[in-house]
Parts: sequence; structure tokens; C-alpha cells
Amino acid sequence: MGRIFKKFHGISATVDPADRELYRALLPDIFETPDEPLVSLTIVEYVHVAAWPLLMSYREGAVALKSRFKDDEGWFILDMPVTRGLAAMTGRRNGFPKKRAGSIEFAPMGGVWRGEVATNGKELFSVELSPDGEYPRFEHDRPACPVPAPPLETAHLVKPPQVGLKPRKARLEVKSITKETPRLPGTAQVSVDTGEAWATLIDETRVWPGVYFQFWGGASMSHRSLS
Repeated sequence: MGRIFKKFHGISATVDPADRELYRALLPDIFETPDEPLVSLTIVEYVHVAAWPLLMSYREGAVALKSRFKDDEGWFILDMPVTRGLAAMTGRRNGFPKKRAGSIEFAPMGGVWRGEVATNGKELFSVELSPDGEYPRFEHDRPACPVPAPPLETAHLVKPPQVGLKPRKARLEVKSITKETPRLPGTAQVSVDTGEAWATLIDETRVWPGVYFQFWGGASMSHRSLS
């Protein structure tokens, strides 16, 4: 039995790439650059993952580039740090470029939501989201909303991760929901360590559109070949 995602919440920022040549270079040749190239930075806390007793909760960061394969648009995953080694191992089997992070912090701070991915004591990237309105508290005993954000909508992958030649597609499939509410938009500031290969894609001086999302219900990842 695979993972069933029962409860999670997160933030995502969507950024116009500052370096189009680097954007193209980071996409595998098998994927096309879409008409509107975008970079997504997402931080998620999976509060309850059913069916895997050893993986009840973990946090995950994701850096993704909007991509296209023929008529199929998705998000090619560049990097995906996670806080559990088991999540990293199983994700890589399906083409996700997961790796163990040193730490991923995610919490409300002074009226904003802030997420930070770090390893060896060094921040790799962070997202700070300011609400357009008042965000609800994420209470573990109350239903919230199923609002997937990139790259949860549709991920473009290759196997083995980053170097494979066969394109694949993964998608979060919602099986059941407890309560629906709209996405909760805001404005995001992002920062990236200059040592990251994709760092020059991001203009840290600008403010970008972002979203806070929650999910309570049942969802699982579906996988299929694109070729």
C-alpha cells in the first residue's frame, strides 16, 4: 500500500526567471521551455502520512521549473530536500530528485509564514509569505482545504532523477476531501544561497506572488510515462 497523504500545509512562491539561458540549460533536453517560463519555490509540512508507520510526518522543499512535453505542461523538479531519509529514498525510485536536508523550518512568524531549507547549518533557500488577508491557523484537529500548489499539481520527472532519458509525470490525486476552501494568496520574498546552481534565476530584490495552502482528506501520487 502506498502513501496516503492525510494532512499537509505549505507555502509556494512563483517567480519569473531572471536568467532565461540558465533556465533552458537546467531543463533536460527532452522537455521544452513553455511559453511562460516560471520558477516555483515550495515548502510543505506533511503532518500525517497514512499507511507508512515509519513516515508519519516530514517536511519537504521543492524548486521547480515550468516545463512542457508535447502538449503536456508541468513542473520539472530541480531540487527536493526532505527531512526523512525514507522519503528521500522512495522518492528517488520514482524519479524525484530528493535528498536529505539538514533541517526545514516552517512556521508563522509575526504575521507571515516563513519556510527555510538548510543543510550543514547553511540556508539553501527560504520563502516568506505575507498574507493579503488573515490566514487561518493550521490546527491539527480541524479540517482545512485541498489546495495543491506547484509542483504538487503536475510534476515532470526523468528516471534516474535529473539524468534519465525517459520522461515521466507525477500528480497528486485527491481521493477524498473534508472541506473545500479557496487558495489563500499573498506576496512572497525569497532568498537563495549563491552557491546553488539555479541561484541566478531568482531576483531577490522583488516581491513575488505566493500562496498558502492546506489539505485534509486523502490523496496519493499517481505516476505514468509520458513517452
